[in-house]
Amino acid sequence: MKAWLWQHRDALATTVTRLARTPVATLLNLGVIGVALALPVGLYVGLDNLTAVVDRNRLQQGARTEDTNRLDSLPDRWSAFGWDVVEVDGHDHLALRGVLEASAPGRPTCVIANTVKGKGVSFMEDRVEWHHKIPTAEQVAAAHLELAR
Repeated sequence: MKAWLWQHRDALATTVTRLARTPVATLLNLGVIGVALALPVGLYVGLDNLTAVVDRNRLQQGARTEDTNRLDSLPDRWSAFGWDVVEVDGHDHLALRGVLEASAPGRPTCVIANTVKGKGVSFMEDRVEWHHKIPTAEQVAAAHLELAR
């Protein structure tokens, strides 16, 4: 293995260099993964090509996130681990695009996208039970009508 790595070192170095310049984005849901898994990544130098988009809809299966895990200091937590933090209305596509096209030199970016689960559908909007509930065919049709307005 050592000999193979030595023989292919130039190709590997080129690949790693290209990957380091390639924009990488990931969508995170705090109710599922928890904050602790992603935060330490910010401590690594040179990850300015990394953007984490946090869907901050304040709901998780069975409860509001604040009822199980207080996240009011979420931006401070990410900043403490070296992330450049930007909060944005997650329903504003132009704002999201602008944030995703910009980055802080030398630091990964955390975009906290404040969203409302089920936005635009009256019977689903900001309701915990719709985090995991399966709509009936009639409810899907009603949702489509509401979203088309």
